[in-house]
Formats: sequence, C-alpha cells, structure tokens
Amino acid sequence: MEKDPEASDGEKDIVATQSTTLSIEVEKVALAESNYVPAEERVLRRTRAEADSRFSARKNFLESPRSDPNGFERIIGQSDLMSINFLDRGRRAAAAVCRIKVPSDGGAWYGTGFLVGPRLLLTNHHVLGNADEASQCEAEFGYEHDIDGVLSKGVRFNLRPHEIFYTNAELDITFVAVTPLSDEGVPIDRYGRLPLLPLSGKAIDGERVTIIQHPNSEPKQIAIRASQIIVLDPQAAPDVNLDHFIHYSTDTEPGSSGAPVFNDQWQVLALHHKAVPEPKKPGRPEGKPVWIANEGVRISAIFGLLEQQRFEQPQAGLVLDRLDNSLGLPSLSQGGIQGDPLLEADRKPLALKRWAGVTGYDPLFLSARIDLSDIYAPWLAQNQIAPLLDGSGHELAYHHFTSVIRADRKFPLLNRRQYRRQQAGPPRPAQGHVATRCADRRRIPARWRILRKKQGKRPRAIQSRAPGPAARSLLEQRGR
Repeated sequence: MEKDPEASDGEKDIVATQSTTLSIEVEKVALAESNYVPAEERVLRRTRAEADSRFSARKNFLESPRSDPNGFERIIGQSDLMSINFLDRGRRAAAAVCRIKVPSDGGAWYGTGFLVGPRLLLTNHHVLGNADEASQCEAEFGYEHDIDGVLSKGVRFNLRPHEIFYTNAELDITFVAVTPLSDEGVPIDRYGRLPLLPLSGKAIDGERVTIIQHPNSEPKQIAIRASQIIVLDPQAAPDVNLDHFIHYSTDTEPGSSGAPVFNDQWQVLALHHKAVPEPKKPGRPEGKPVWIANEGVRISAIFGLLEQQRFEQPQAGLVLDRLDNSLGLPSLSQGGIQGDPLLEADRKPLALKRWAGVTGYDPLFLSARIDLSDIYAPWLAQNQIAPLLDGSGHELAYHHFTSVIRADRKFPLLNRRQYRRQQAGPPRPAQGHVATRCADRRRIPARWRILRKKQGKRPRAIQSRAPGPAARSLLEQRGR
C-alpha cells in the first residue's frame, strides 16, 4: 500500500525504554511465554492469574455470565471463546481512535490518539509536547478501510490548546481539546469517546490485550488479542515504577504512540508509549534494535497524577472535569463545557501565500495623515514594543490591518484598520444643529414606520445631537 507522501521516517516515533534491567527481565519472561498453552499447563496459568495482586479487582470489571459466559475463563487462560458482540463493541471503540498529523521540517510525521471525554483527546507527550505544536496539528478520524476494503477519506479536526492543554513528560501523556466541527462541518461527537476508569485492576498477568493504532501513518489497524500482559518482578527492574507502567507484547509499529490498549471488555487499561529493546549481547554488533515488548502508561496512574495536580495546575482540573463528564459524573469545579463556539482560530491555518504582499494599515486613508509610529513612539522609547522576528520593524501587517505588540505582556498595544465606504450615505449634520430631519427612510426601523402608519402619522425623523465640547476637542486632535 502506498504511504502518505508527507510522512517522514517512522522510526522517529519509536521511543525506547532506557532501563537495561527492564530489557533483561522482559526478555526472560517473554521467552518463557507461549501463545499455545497445553491442557496440562492451564492449571498453572490459572494459579499464576490468581496470584496477581489485581486479580480480585479484575473480577469486578467483568460482565455477568448472562452477558459474557466465558469472561472469567478467559482471564485465567481456560478459554478463548468470545461473545459475538465483541466485534461490534470493538468497531464502536475504534471510531474514537484517530491519526494525529504533526507538521515538521521534513513534511510531517504521525502518531495516534483517542477521544476520552467531550472534545478531549489523549496522546503521548512525545507526540504533542507543547501547545504551540498542538495548534498546528490535526486529528484525523475515519482514515480506515470500510467493509468492502475501500479506503475512506479521513475527517480532519483542528486542536484547541488555548482551551485545554495538559502535558506531563514523566508519564508521557498529553490531553488537548478538539474543535467541535471539522472544516466540512462534521461534528466531533459523531466519533464517540472511550471513557477512562480510574480504578486499578483492569488487566492481570497473562491476560490478552488488544490495541487499535495507525502504524507507519497507515490507515487504522488492530492487533486483536495478539499477546499478553507481562508481570515483572519489581526487584528485578528497580528503576521502573511498575505501578505507573504496564508491559505487554502486542504488535505495534512507528505511529502507534498514543494508541489505546484494551482488555476483553473494551476498557482502556493503558496508553501505549514505548517499546522495550532487546538487551545488548556481548559480541553482537550494533545494528537496528530488536523490540521484544511494549510499555504502556496505566490509566490509574494518569488519574493519580491528575488528582495530585488538580489544584496546582488549573489545566489538570479541566481535564478531570471532562473525564468525569464522560462517566456521567458532575464536575467538581465550574470549569465544564459552557458551549461549543467555533472560533476563527479553530479553522485550518491559512497558506503562507495568503500573507504575501500585505500592505497593512494605510496612514493616508483619511484626509489627514496619521502615522502609527507617532502614536506608539513613547512606548518604543521605553523599549515596551516587541520587534518583528525578521528585524524589519515593529508593525505586524495584515490586509488593511496592522498590530503593534507590547513586549512585556505579549498582547497588542494597538490595532489600526481602515474601512472602505462602499456607498455614500446621507450627509452628516453640521456642528451646532441640535436636531436635523432624516430624509433616508432606511434609517427608521420598519416596525416604527408601520406603527406610525397605523396611527395615521408620518414617520418621525431620527434626531441626532451635535457632539459636546469634549468630543469636539477629541475630533480636532484626530484631524477631523
């Protein structure tokens, strides 16, 4: 299949773990694993599952036997039978997974993300590391093959980091808000969401997991129950917090960073973020790394971090509010969604050629010349005006519009725009006239004209008052 021509080398997306002890321990456990478990060994599998500290909690996440007859048998390795609704539920869950396009100097590279709350997207910190980068990215939903094998064109949504943006490098997580509508008017609510459960125990040792991803910037794909959770000895990998990270051998490729990891109930148990490399072998030449397992961020660890920083970082509180809303719970604060206004900033950025040849504010558009430099000269003398990055001055020019930015506060000190009169209106009243009659009926509201007509009276003229002394002085200073 032909790949996206803008996609850069996908290897950049693979982030390797740094712990040598982790690689050694994962390799030891993985080599002892087998996808095929003979009957005589299934008793050992059950014993191992029941020995997991999260086994009791895991049973609470199962559905009743009436809805899922073999749910308990699957988690202890006694059965692989699934209810047929597993496929339909997976299809519904897959709709919330998207491909994230990150522009770069070499074109673009890609990651994966998924909706976890009302217009709230979750991905990795190494995919979206800061708000400025996120403002240039797009989330593409529905880029996948349909039931007939036809590749569907994705629907792209811009991100809104000015509304919500929370990131943490230690856990490698980023939450960012998404615009409510695509450029084509498709609502983001069409793709649903994957609610996150804060409780621990959504997966245990040896349980099979599923991951939905966009590998190598390709259309959406799934590794369905392809491998198992690997539980490590904390003493064998002391430099890895196993309460924060979970390990599994599900197949992933570059571009899969930020993908959701599911259990059999389609509950998100982790956020995929790194690959575990094979430990270095003595005498083996350096070459392309061999990946032997994957590492994901536990959802329970993400909630723990957000709760810890709820009152320290306002963005963490906003994220928790939306995660609570996705579970049908009321928000702790008043920072919930007040509506979904579509701002101009939510639209796709204009091409650079759109700003070629801009002239900015015209100082001669009035009868008297008014130069902006004369207005902001006092601030410029105090070094309070931010210079342009190219060193060409201090005035940021647009089409018939110019902005001057204050250096310390990073917001416009003044904006100037000229307006073109498309049609000459009625003459202005001369100064000194207390009132004047208006000959232009368009200036009289229609409902007033109808009311006066029913009363048998002529439409009353609009009165305008002459400016007072203070206003006249100000107009004279402006050259009127």
